[in-house]
Amino acid sequence: MLLTEYDEAKAMELFREDGRREGLRMGRLEGMRMGRLEGMREGIREGMHKGAIATLRALDEGVLIAVSDAAAQAGMTVDEFERAASELTME
Repeated sequence: MLLTEYDEAKAMELFREDGRREGLRMGRLEGMRMGRLEGMREGIREGMHKGAIATLRALDEGVLIAVSDAAAQAGMTVDEFERAASELTME
């Protein structure tokens, strides 16, 4: 039988330290994942905004004749397009 002595307090401290490091690592990974998702959402919003403005300009210039055509081009229903258009300012 092999008996070893160890310092229980030191062992528990090492165990907590390992847990803390693992928690930090997992938190960082989750933070990066959330940051990427938010970045993608922001990119989509910005792209939709620019696309909607371009579509409004095409309507204004007579390239597109009907709001239904503009909504279809923007990938929206007519109601969604009209609601989005009312919130936009042409830049």
